[in-house]
Amino acid sequence: MRYLLLCVSILIALGSCNNNTSYVAKTFFKNDTDTLLYTIVTMDSNFKSCHRDDPHGCSSFRITYPKFAGNTKEVDEYLNKQVMTDVLTSYGMDSTVYPSIDAMTKAFYDDYEAQLKEMPDLLNPFSYEINIAVFGRWKDNISLVNNTYSYLGGAHGASSTLFANYNIATLEKLNNVKLIDVNDPILVALGEKYFKEQNKIDLQTSLKDNGFFWENEDAQHKEGEFYLNNNIGLQKDSLVWLYNSYEIAAYAAGQPSVKIPIKDVVNLIRME
Repeated sequence: MRYLLLCVSILIALGSCNNNTSYVAKTFFKNDTDTLLYTIVTMDSNFKSCHRDDPHGCSSFRITYPKFAGNTKEVDEYLNKQVMTDVLTSYGMDSTVYPSIDAMTKAFYDDYEAQLKEMPDLLNPFSYEINIAVFGRWKDNISLVNNTYSYLGGAHGASSTLFANYNIATLEKLNNVKLIDVNDPILVALGEKYFKEQNKIDLQTSLKDNGFFWENEDAQHKEGEFYLNNNIGLQKDSLVWLYNSYEIAAYAAGQPSVKIPIKDVVNLIRME
């Protein structure tokens, strides 16, 4: 996929907390039919005026998201509203909805300062990254992916990847339960076959013995039994299932995934 790239940078200071914040917009112009016109906006900030030699490191907050423009007014307004809702609910507990990106950024640094007051010897800087991107397009459906990474103390950071799918003809979010039945035996068998192939596991070998599906947190499934979750991404020729850290394996396994060609399951998809 080839794009013409335009880059504009704007430096903005958040006076309320004196953090260094920059916004960068990159505009992508499509020359094919499998995506939409949109701009990538990146917001980078560092804690106050920290430097590399700061004894506490340099805590940072980064947000990247698409801003749709140049399509129909209805599509642009709908998708931008969905994206901004995802952005403003990506940080915090109890489904906090912030009124703006600046307010959310300030909350992050306020939390960090509160930790510094409680733990003056805290050396590892905190960081938070939110990256929402266009994952793929299938017919009238577009798939967005929200990747978040945070380090808020502890042995290691935490990451999460969630898909959201939208129908741009009806302007509605796709309910994955209505998209495809993840419990369909035919689909599950295909999923296990492709999961083993893509993760280089012998088809006759137990998934549990290879470190997958070894915990039985979901009462619907037996330990070691393969299953598909509802974290589904759409691409032009594939459906992608992604499991987040600890969901089916240890942290070291990262985020296992499985990709199933749409041609193999086209008869199982419930809506187009």
